[in-house]
Amino acid sequence: MFTRVDILDVAVQLERNGEKVFREAVEKVRHRDLAELLEWMADQESAHIQWFTQLKAKIKEPFTDPILQEMGREILQETLEGASFNLKNVDFTKIEEIRELLILSIEFEKDTAIFYELLLSFVEDRETQDLLEKIIDEEHNHAKLLKEFVETAQMA
Repeated sequence: MFTRVDILDVAVQLERNGEKVFREAVEKVRHRDLAELLEWMADQESAHIQWFTQLKAKIKEPFTDPILQEMGREILQETLEGASFNLKNVDFTKIEEIRELLILSIEFEKDTAIFYELLLSFVEDRETQDLLEKIIDEEHNHAKLLKEFVETAQMA
């Protein structure tokens, strides 16, 4: 029901949502270190957008049922419309510690991976499953890097 292109479109939208939230938050926080961290997170999301876009450019989809393909796209779009998961309602101006922001960011990355894992259950062809598993691994790796930063950094 979902094609690789559909899934990459979703991935790009999710990353755009995350980047937008982080860039808007940079403008709202007063702590320089926190603003730098938010900028780094936005840059990471931007890098993911480029990665997913490059993957999409390499894909040649086989002909599929256009009705099923459109249904899949509509379901994905309705699910994602304007969503940015748990960061959408965060008031970044009230965050006092970098650690708190990092924990929120880790949860965002985990939530994104969970969403992709949910999509995986709807995917039937092996190539698309492989692609989606790569995306899931990328999100888990991002969360892991942030967690390591939380564990090792001296934070206010």
